[in-house]
Amino acid sequence: MADMQPLEPVLSARRSIVLILVGEWVEDPESECSIHRRNGRGFAEQGYALGFVLHDRKCIVTCAHVIEGREPDDVLIIERANPNAPSILKSTFRGADFDVALLYLVDPVEAPPIVVSDKRKVWVGEDVFFWSPLVQSSSSTRTRGLTLCLRKSIVSAVWDNRALDPGTSEPRHVLIDAVVPEGSSGSPLVRRDGRLVGMVFAEQMRPSNVLIPSGMGWALPGSIVADSTSKIAEQCRLEDSQ
Repeated sequence: MADMQPLEPVLSARRSIVLILVGEWVEDPESECSIHRRNGRGFAEQGYALGFVLHDRKCIVTCAHVIEGREPDDVLIIERANPNAPSILKSTFRGADFDVALLYLVDPVEAPPIVVSDKRKVWVGEDVFFWSPLVQSSSSTRTRGLTLCLRKSIVSAVWDNRALDPGTSEPRHVLIDAVVPEGSSGSPLVRRDGRLVGMVFAEQMRPSNVLIPSGMGWALPGSIVADSTSKIAEQCRLEDSQ
């Protein structure tokens, strides 16, 4: 009967998702790379991932490995509602957790912040949902179109880190029964009520000399994602108000 429940809350959570383009500025308008024009300059895309609005409309949360070693000018935020007007980053911060980052924007986006689930823990066997990006380009206009593909999964296991870190009160990893395609890092993981319960960050690989996907994925608990970025977001707002 659970599968017959409507997915409107899940689909509404999609409004909070943005595309993150990672690359570098280039001056050659004839480059064969995909370029976003801005102020007479170009942006050569080298990779992409997802992020979502959290805390307020200037705060984008994603995986730290997505922006590792990048300056704010190396990252563009693309909204589904306005794909030809990338948002500009003011600052990037690494969260308290090992693979969480907060991107603070110069101007707010239109997308609403996602709501964090008030149930702080996830359970094995629970239905969860996340998204994978399908990015389509136009060489003539040098723009990006984004389609978000919804993926359903279940929680297969919870990796409890308390044995390694006695000060940790919550598990650090959630194993989901689903392939995590390229570009899905940073996707929100939501319950059927559309509320944030985690953030997808990696594909589980089989132990071998060749990296072969196992059909499983990893996510960070949503409470940890929210808690590790809330103080950063608050500090950014205070600096903006001064």
